[in-house]
Amino acid sequence: MDLSDAEQQALAARHQVAVAQLRDALGLEVARFVDGEVVRRLRARPHFFGRMKPGPRASLRRRVDHDSAALVATLAQPITDLRVYYGAEARTAAEEDAGFTRTVAEAAEGLARRLLSELAFPGDDKPDRADVTAVDLDATYQLAFAPSPTLVWAWRRVRELDGVRNVLVDGAPAVGFDARWHLPEHG
Repeated sequence: MDLSDAEQQALAARHQVAVAQLRDALGLEVARFVDGEVVRRLRARPHFFGRMKPGPRASLRRRVDHDSAALVATLAQPITDLRVYYGAEARTAAEEDAGFTRTVAEAAEGLARRLLSELAFPGDDKPDRADVTAVDLDATYQLAFAPSPTLVWAWRRVRELDGVRNVLVDGAPAVGFDARWHLPEHG
């Protein structure tokens, strides 16, 4: 099916906005998760936090912000790869959501675990004692990333627009709810 230039531009613009919204939502989710995991442990460990000097505290703050943003940039390619894969395979929305969530969760939990470990946070199973200042070399942390409805919505929206674009590129008529909703300009 041939689309007019105006229809192609409208679809491309909507797709571009949806991808930017997904990137922004992902940035917020990763920052929220990593910051939340660090803050939760600092609040639960007043002795550990109290021993931190201003320099290391500032370094920790910068690392959480910087590494979270860097992770989002790193996730761009795996998410694009997922979109291409799902475009070539027939999967349900729930299966696609699960794959996306797994990809983001593995990366976000990995970053949080790395920061906690590199910055010598005591393991979750260790008490916060004022007299213990040794580094916990076998520290383990319980982490469980769960995407917000906003992140899932942003992912779904990009996937719907991918589907509309794929249908139209394949020459099929633009029928169905997604095509009529995301490209209302088309007859």
